[in-house]
Order: sequence, then structure tokens, then C-alpha cells
Amino acid sequence: MPKVKHRHSKSRGRKRRTHYKAEAPSITKCTQCGSAKKPHQVCPACGYYGGVQVKKIETLEERKEKREKKKRQTQPGEGGASFGLATIGGYIMRIGLDAMGGDRAPQSTVEGAVMAVNEYGYHLTLIGSEDVIRKHLKQYSYPSDKIDVVHASQQIEMHEAAALSVRKKRDSSIVKGMDLLKKKQFNAFVSAGNTGAVVCAGTLSLRLLPGVDRPGIAVIFPTLTKPVVVIDVGANIDPKPLHLLQYGIMGDAYSKHILAKVNPSVGLLNIGEEDTKGTDFVKDAHMMLSESKLNFIGNIEPREVYDGKADVVVCDGFIGNVFLKVTEGFADAAATLLKSELEKSSFVTKFGALLTLPAFRALKKRVDASEYGGAPLMGVDGSVIIAHGASNAKAIKNAVRQAGENVNHQVNKHVIEELQYY
Repeated sequence: MPKVKHRHSKSRGRKRRTHYKAEAPSITKCTQCGSAKKPHQVCPACGYYGGVQVKKIETLEERKEKREKKKRQTQPGEGGASFGLATIGGYIMRIGLDAMGGDRAPQSTVEGAVMAVNEYGYHLTLIGSEDVIRKHLKQYSYPSDKIDVVHASQQIEMHEAAALSVRKKRDSSIVKGMDLLKKKQFNAFVSAGNTGAVVCAGTLSLRLLPGVDRPGIAVIFPTLTKPVVVIDVGANIDPKPLHLLQYGIMGDAYSKHILAKVNPSVGLLNIGEEDTKGTDFVKDAHMMLSESKLNFIGNIEPREVYDGKADVVVCDGFIGNVFLKVTEGFADAAATLLKSELEKSSFVTKFGALLTLPAFRALKKRVDASEYGGAPLMGVDGSVIIAHGASNAKAIKNAVRQAGENVNHQVNKHVIEELQYY
């Protein structure tokens, strides 16, 4: 009778193979630059192997020069896309517009669409109730081949819950616009409707760019010295520190390629400049930003935003939205108080105010939100512009212009490149 072979336990079997454990790879020094490298491999620092350069390693200066060259190629007269062009790659720029979104829709949206078509030459697709839109279009003169209408039987109101309304109202102007953008029916989409619904529909339909965990809304904010980018102002009210780092990178790319800033400075909105100020969440975000390759200048206080201390201001969506609305409210209150005091003043004061009227008009134009149009939804795989709910026709026109600029300057492409670099 054959002898039964005894089985050993796993622990005993493993004890026999201790001499097979993996050893740490040996490290040698590069004969060219002296950097540490693995044997029989190309040096990652200088690209040399056996005294011969077999791989080109770009320096930081060369990378910057490469970025500048790409930026110059997009300037007018140098063979690239430029501001205000009605074409992209030889084709007419097509932009979708939520005609039912906003407090003044569809009157302001239709009027703004006609203004944009006549001024910029874009082809616009208005999405909403077809009968209502065509009724308003009859009031204006425009090239008939530049505007078409896509019927949407539903509308998401401002007070409705974002996620629920996007799921239930699949034939709404916002959801339908995002679906058409995903199918490449147009190059960009503009909406002044429910912000939460636009963010939710954009995230679900278009999905996020590689390397982005949460989308963010970036707004161009006028200051005493220059326009700055503030991100996020309402898309993500409960973010993680990593999300703020991604917002900083996206804001950096937007500032470089839209505002033409070279090496823009990035600041974190906080209650004080010291590193120890703020909640644990803000401290963690500060640490991640400081360890990145961004031109991070540390914390900045809200009053320093108006001085233009940073080119890009990073914050969570809750704080950013409160900061934006407080600024809007103060500006409106200051204008109302000034008008009230002038009405009660003497004739001499009124005459002096009349003489300074051009200065007041220039100031109003400089701080007027309608001049900037809307805010891009950064991080989604498509060009989406969110206009203010109270947008007038001028603001809608400029939001359409901003959408065209985003497409011409390939903002999403640059965002992906920046995320890979950092």
C-alpha cells in the first residue's frame, strides 16, 4: 500500500522560501550628470545612456516657451483661432442656447441671441418652447439661416431641486441642450437657468475631464487693477482639499489662455494670511496647493481680492457664492444710495454730478457683470457657460461670445494638459 504524502501548512511552506524574497533594485549613478538611476537604463534626468544622449529631456524653461508658442498661435493674424471669429477649423461656430432659462426669458434670451448672431456671425440653436420662441423672433431682423429652434416641451424652474428635476424632466431645455452638446450638434452650450440643474445635467451627460473629480464654476471678477478668476462660485459646496487643488489648476489654465496671463498667481480665500488660519479643510487645501507646481502665493483675505493680489482665487462653492452675491448686493446698494443723495442735493451738486457723468458711465461699464457674460463650468467634457439668472439681452450676447472664445482657445484641451503636468 502506497504511503500517504503528508501535506504541510501554508505557514510552514512559506518558511522554506524565505530566500526567494524580492530584493531592492540596485541603484547606480549616471556618468553624465551624476543623478541616481537604475542600471542599464536611460537616465531620467539628462536622457543619456552609455555617454550618448538617446532621449530629449525638456527643461522648465523649454516647457514655458512651448506653452507661449501655442498661445501665440491662437492670436489673430498668426494662423490660429482668435476672439470673435465665427468659424472654427473652417466650419461655422454653432452654439446652443437655453431660450427658457433666466428670470427674463424668453424675451432677453431671444433678443441676446439675435444680437450675438448679428455681431459675431455665430449659428445659434435656441432650445425651448418652439411656438413661444418663434413668436419673439418675429420682432427682430436677423439672417434666417443663422438661427434655428429645437423644441423642448419641459422647463426646469429656478426653485426646483437640481438632481430630481434633471432625472424627471428629460425633455427640458437644459437636459436637451446637454444631450445635443454631447452628440456634437453644436460646439458650446449657454444657459441662464437653474445653476444646479446645469451643473448636474452637464456632469451626467458630458461626464468629467480626465483627472477632474468635481466640476467648478469660474467667474471673471473685476478688481481695482485687473480682472481675476474666482473658482468655485457655486458648483461644489462641500468639496475635499483635492478638489480645491484641481480648481487651482483649472483656474491657472483659464487665466493663461483666456486672460493671457503668464505664470498667474494663485491664492486661497481665507479669513487671514497666516498658514494656521482657517478650518482643517482649508489648512489641508493650503498644504496641497503649496506643494504643487502652481505659482501659489498663500492665503488671501476677501478684501485683497478687490486689490487684484492674486490672478486666480480658489475657494469652495459655498464661500465663493456668498462672496459673489455680497459683492453684487453692495454694488447695487452703493449705486442706490448715491442716486438717492444726488436727488436730495443742491443744484450745484447735481451740476457737478452731471459733469462727472462720463466717469460714472465708465465705472459702471468696468464693473458691469453683463460685460463679462457668464461663468464657464470647468471640468466637464464640453464647453458650457452659465449666465446669471437675471441676465439681460446684453449679458446673453456676451455669454455667447464667451462660449465662442472658450471653443476657439480650446480651454478643455489646455486644462487636461495642465492636469497631466501637475
